[in-house]
Amino acid sequence: MTVASDNTMSWANIMSLYYDAAARRWDDLAKVPYLTFSTPKGPSQCNFVSYDDEQSIGEKGAHVKANGLGGAIIWTIGQGHLPNAPVGSQDPVLKAAYNAIVP
Repeated sequence: MTVASDNTMSWANIMSLYYDAAARRWDDLAKVPYLTFSTPKGPSQCNFVSYDDEQSIGEKGAHVKANGLGGAIIWTIGQGHLPNAPVGSQDPVLKAAYNAIVP
């Protein structure tokens, strides 16, 4: 088992160092994605990585709205910033949170 810090396993690092569309799975009960690899991947040599993405953030926003909650806490949202992405698509998780809760 690998235990890593928030900085090591930031969303941006997961997307650049671990993410592989073929490895993505969806837990429909928890409404979250995870990555699973048959051989260790990335600098921390992981076989399993759990994380949030635009879809899971959308699910959380839908829960907030459906239950009339006042909002949500977003932890370390800056770690989802993709500085090398084109302008307008550098903060996909923050955009997903906004679109799920605000409109």
